[in-house]
Amino acid sequence: GRSSMGLRRSATWGQILGLRQRPIRSGISGILVGLIIAAPALWRIMINGPDFQPLMQPATWLNGIIGSPIAEELLFRGVVARVLINRLGRFQGILFSSILFATFHLPVWLLLEEREVSAIFMDLGILTIYGALFAGLFHAHKNICSPIAAHITNNLLVTAMG
Repeated sequence: GRSSMGLRRSATWGQILGLRQRPIRSGISGILVGLIIAAPALWRIMINGPDFQPLMQPATWLNGIIGSPIAEELLFRGVVARVLINRLGRFQGILFSSILFATFHLPVWLLLEEREVSAIFMDLGILTIYGALFAGLFHAHKNICSPIAAHITNNLLVTAMG
């Protein structure tokens, strides 16, 4: 139950995820962080123009741009990071939840894409940093809207990059 995750028994999931604590302000800060971490993609879009083809696919929106970020943030920040921060402290909780977040993406790269080992390790490092930023947003704002907005913004820009 919730008490085994280091949470108060009387807390609702809305309170745990911070849905009542300035969701719009948290969402805006998440969008700004998403723009910053996706700056290379944004720069490439400004130079080459957006690739609208993947953005025209409903599955891209439902899965890659909206669905996955929401599901991943609820799992990795709403549950995993919260539990690890409560049990291990802020730094270690954020670090380990971020490593788990990056590792979660590993099967996709290994099974669906042909990639060099060095590229896989580079992406693991980048996703660990993204996970730490998302977990830091969640911890700082006490609201799941902020990392969800950052994640959606990043995925949208990376997808538009092509």
